[in-house]
Amino acid sequence: MNKFLRITLHVASIFGLLVMALLPGNPYDFMHEMDPSIPANAIENGSGNAIVAASAIFTVVVLVQIAIAAKASRPRARVLPVALVLLGFAILATKMGG
Repeated sequence: MNKFLRITLHVASIFGLLVMALLPGNPYDFMHEMDPSIPANAIENGSGNAIVAASAIFTVVVLVQIAIAAKASRPRARVLPVALVLLGFAILATKMGG
């Protein structure tokens, strides 16, 4: 795989993970900060759009990083793809858990 293409795909994956991390969880969390008497889960956010978007971004990042790792000729070149997939999994787990 061309070095420029590989670096570009890594940067795009890192950007995707950053977007994934910055997606808002519950848009009504600010209400609890403004008035502590309102329970944190008083308003249900039934849409779940942030989780769907984060899952889609995670899927694309995983597919890109698997392709990069499969084309890597050296085992050391597979470390960054594995690290990015694990980081994305951790971000997605925090989105789904919190």
